[in-house]
Amino acid sequence: MIPLAKTAPRFLNLFGILHLGFGALMACGATLEVVNMLLPHLLPAIQSNRFIQLHHTQPVLGTWTVASNMVNVLIGLCFIAAGFGLFHRRSWGPRLSRWCAQALLGIAAGGVVVCAVYLYPLAFEMMGSPEPVARKEGLLMLASLIGAAVSLPIYPGIVWWAFRR
Repeated sequence: MIPLAKTAPRFLNLFGILHLGFGALMACGATLEVVNMLLPHLLPAIQSNRFIQLHHTQPVLGTWTVASNMVNVLIGLCFIAAGFGLFHRRSWGPRLSRWCAQALLGIAAGGVVVCAVYLYPLAFEMMGSPEPVARKEGLLMLASLIGAAVSLPIYPGIVWWAFRR
């Protein structure tokens, strides 16, 4: 059996690398969503999508999207900081990692509720449409929503578990 002293640096380095990548992707993706909500004229090609239009016409959905993604930018940046903290063996690195994971799990849970109320009904409505393009778009959106609900909590769940002590 390998002593913990020899495995811990690899463990911390691995999570440091994963934190940097995950945090960067999160911060960039969330920034784009905020930009789309606040400055839709910068991304005109996607504004005709019914799901995007719903984000702009439903105040609760629009507010949730902007607010949760602004928090996600912060969480992404904190994941990056935690990654550097893990590389440099700072005592706050694991604590910040766990905080990021818990915050993102909370955002993901809230997102599932918001999607269930606002986006799933539209996806099911479109899937029942006689128009083949609308059916396909509804099916793709439903698959995306379910995929996000299932996959988004995986990495934060692993981080939360790994840094539980």
